[in-house]
Amino acid sequence: FGQIRLEMASRFDWHCRVANKRPWTDQIILPVVMAEYGLTCVTLPEIYNYSISDREDLTDLPQARMVHYHRAGYFNTLPDAAERLDDIYQRVPARHHAGLAELLKLFTEAAPLAKVIDPEEAPGAKAQSA
Repeated sequence: FGQIRLEMASRFDWHCRVANKRPWTDQIILPVVMAEYGLTCVTLPEIYNYSISDREDLTDLPQARMVHYHRAGYFNTLPDAAERLDDIYQRVPARHHAGLAELLKLFTEAAPLAKVIDPEEAPGAKAQSA
């Protein structure tokens, strides 16, 4: 699978005139690779994989089921970035908050997020230590 995907991505990259295909080439050719194996692909609405990279119109953001971006700086453009970080901490068990904070710290060194929560200040941290 990996070899065929790489070959198709290379052919697509070199021979198909599609504007702004990078960094999306792997996603564009995935249905073609699946068809090569006799598989079908179901494309979900964009709200299930809502990219905020280079997007000026965030109208559908409140309905998004998953938000992704290619560089941390895009996260800062979200009007509710701090609330989203709070939501992440609420969804992760308290025992993992310190590890999550370390990951976020590594992730934000290149481009700081709107808010990085200290493990001691994370939601539920006081209740956990009490």
